[in-house]
Amino acid sequence: MQHRVARVQRHENVSGQEMRIQRELEVKDHSRSMYYNYFCGKEWGKVENYNLSIDTSIFSKTQSMELIIMAMKMIKEGMKNA
Repeated sequence: MQHRVARVQRHENVSGQEMRIQRELEVKDHSRSMYYNYFCGKEWGKVENYNLSIDTSIFSKTQSMELIIMAMKMIKEGMKNA
């Protein structure tokens, strides 16, 4: 959560307001969770529901994009070889 709050502060160019930002993130997370659970029929956050998970506090946007592209290529190659 700390990383996410700091990212919002950088994006909005604000300092402080950690509690407000954290609350807004929690509300968004809840909304996303409800949407996902309803439309996918699965539970948000369960690791078995995802093919790839990337910690964006470790990887930059560019690195994350490269990882996603690599994974997509691996899946595509696997489909060809099946």
